[in-house]
Amino acid sequence: PNGKADLKEMLTKIKNAGITPGIHILHPHIGIDSKYVTPIPDHRLNLLKIFTLAKPLNKTDTTIFVEQYPGNSTMANGRRVLKIGTELISYKSYSTTRPYTFTGCVRGIDKTTINAQPEGFMCGLLDVSEFGAESVYIDQNSDLQDEVAEKIADIYSAGFEFVYFDGSE
Repeated sequence: PNGKADLKEMLTKIKNAGITPGIHILHPHIGIDSKYVTPIPDHRLNLLKIFTLAKPLNKTDTTIFVEQYPGNSTMANGRRVLKIGTELISYKSYSTTRPYTFTGCVRGIDKTTINAQPEGFMCGLLDVSEFGAESVYIDQNSDLQDEVAEKIADIYSAGFEFVYFDGSE
């Protein structure tokens, strides 16, 4: 309830008990339920492939037409996600012959904002974590990594004594 003050108090109790408090993070990841993903996905989330809409996308469409070959797009459960504007969309399958499509789409997953987009709009295959699909990768060539690092530094300054950067590969 008292934010950082409560965190400092808790860390003091941990230290007084003889335990060294640390923080363990997956620094290139952003949680699915974070403000960077929902209700409007941040433009600095990593995309594995880029597609161009071959037809306009209406708010109720469940098939998405794209110009580029979607072959080798992930088919793992929880990781079949397209980022199109303000929205994340899951797909059931895709075609590998023209017209290229993503089919069986569920709109506005993870409580994102459903939108319509014109033909020619650029979108992409979201880089969803392979570790349970609970997070997505950030684009490490953007300033999002710096922004998150500043937040981690602020939390760390409450009294943590070590940090483990998991996922540093």
